Amino acid sequence: MLRQKNFNWLEIIFVIILAVIFSCALFWRALSHPEGILYFSDIIHVWYFFKIFTLNTLRQFGELPLWNPLIYSGVPFVGNPQSTLFYPPFWLFLIIPVHYCITILFTLHIASAWVGMYLFARKRRLSSIVSIFTAIVFVLNFKVMAHIFAGHLTQTCSWSYIPWLFLSIEYFIEYRQIRSTAVLAGCISLIFLSGQMQIFYYQMIIGFLYLLFKIFYYQRSGAVGIIFGYIICLILFVLMTAVSMFPIIELMKFFQRSGGADYLFASSFSLRFNDLITLLFPYFFNIPEHGSNLYNNFFWERTVYCGIIPLFLLFLSYRKRQKYHCGFFIVVLLAASLFSLGSNGLLFDLLYKILPGVSYFRCPSRMFLFSGFAVAVLSGYALQNIIDDKYLFRIRKLYRIGFAAGLIVIIFNEGLFFFSGTIIPGLKSAILYILGFSFILYLWAKNYLNKGLFLLLIIGLTTIDLGSKAIPLVKTVPLSDIMPKDNFYNGIINDNTIFRVYDVCGAFPQYLSAAYGIQQIGGDEPVILSAYLSYMKEINKPASRFDDLDNDGQKMFFPVSNFINGVDWNLLHLLNVKYIIS
Repeated sequence: MLRQKNFNWLEIIFVIILAVIFSCALFWRALSHPEGILYFSDIIHVWYFFKIFTLNTLRQFGELPLWNPLIYSGVPFVGNPQSTLFYPPFWLFLIIPVHYCITILFTLHIASAWVGMYLFARKRRLSSIVSIFTAIVFVLNFKVMAHIFAGHLTQTCSWSYIPWLFLSIEYFIEYRQIRSTAVLAGCISLIFLSGQMQIFYYQMIIGFLYLLFKIFYYQRSGAVGIIFGYIICLILFVLMTAVSMFPIIELMKFFQRSGGADYLFASSFSLRFNDLITLLFPYFFNIPEHGSNLYNNFFWERTVYCGIIPLFLLFLSYRKRQKYHCGFFIVVLLAASLFSLGSNGLLFDLLYKILPGVSYFRCPSRMFLFSGFAVAVLSGYALQNIIDDKYLFRIRKLYRIGFAAGLIVIIFNEGLFFFSGTIIPGLKSAILYILGFSFILYLWAKNYLNKGLFLLLIIGLTTIDLGSKAIPLVKTVPLSDIMPKDNFYNGIINDNTIFRVYDVCGAFPQYLSAAYGIQQIGGDEPVILSAYLSYMKEINKPASRFDDLDNDGQKMFFPVSNFINGVDWNLLHLLNVKYIIS
């Protein structure tokens, strides 16, 4: 295979600047308030806790924490992949206040994903403008932004390397040198060290399949050399990550998912078929509200919105010149979407039984992040097809389908409101985007638009569509707002004796225990030891039930939290519990 021309460095510099501006615009409200912390649940209750604890340990003892004494009766810290002690970008926490550094890290990883997607699109022979479109679709995907809203920091970091992994595989196969092998090993290492093992696992599978695909269609004669080089790459990866990998392997047998989780747990948060309506209406089930996971009903696991225009462009994505690559990403889109259905589809059931590792993770719906990646690539192919051949017969079919779909949605919207008074949030804007895209496509097909104006309108409409849904998800609150103002907290914080707190009702937030060095029995921990899980289930089980009648006279049962009957008082005494909050 002939080597492609290297990227122009001026182009790369321009793209990096553009990506940083784009990412800063997305997080502008948060970046302009350095005194604030992102108002996302997992940021406040998990990542702020982890990083404050890490910094306090470094300052007090001058070394990285291997053990976390602040939750349960102490848990391994270095053996928890989500502690991310050795992930280089997270070393920014050493010089930037934790609450503001989290915002900067989200911003930098979005910019990195933007650049990576642009470069991969260019590698796939898409024009510069079309590659910008592809990058926008990839990073503003509502599935991605919804997980950012949930505060999934390590997941966002791992996700941002998806295009870089594919680009590294391309570079590795094309050059087959020590340098390209080291680049691929370095990319895999960063994904691993970023701490989200589920996304890392998915990336390793899809990345390896892409490697096999490239060998089969383009490099059969050099297959042995490529596989040998890939083995060397994996050896380098192990050496690069050994300081983090070996403690994780050593402690895996004590984790609650040791040996794999049962099917019910592994398939939890599967996409349901009715969730697919969010392909068109992302707010169909609920509108996101900051600070309330229960109200939000975990919508980040259920939404699959990739944008109206990219969705319609899938009909034009087939490229004869790159038919094999196009076919690969169509397969990725279909397979990832089927896997996301979890217990509601067949693919997850099959892989759960035969593929090692699938049973270690829950939330199959997160595989849809790779569907979003495939949508970005395929919609880029489609847009390139349109500007290469404006007389492509499928263009006429597509704008006719768009006009018909817009008309159907209008009728549905008016009928729904007339008969039930129901208004679906976002439905009217969906109508505008469907009709707007169809009209732009019609003008292009009729020669009323030149190439530059056509692309500008498509990119602008797509950015408005996705950006208008992404930007409201980013919100900060002053750090002081989450700190205690009640004398009740001050009494515990100012107690200088060594003790633990048994917090039954969650009144003493975990981030306070990190900020003030308070040890607790229990807490939010992504990797829980199985013995702790069994104990906490036993100690918190309902002791009785309270019966009442609902409005229809039906009997209801409510569990009553009577922790006294479930507590092992001798054990709490041995654990040096001084305060019980109930």
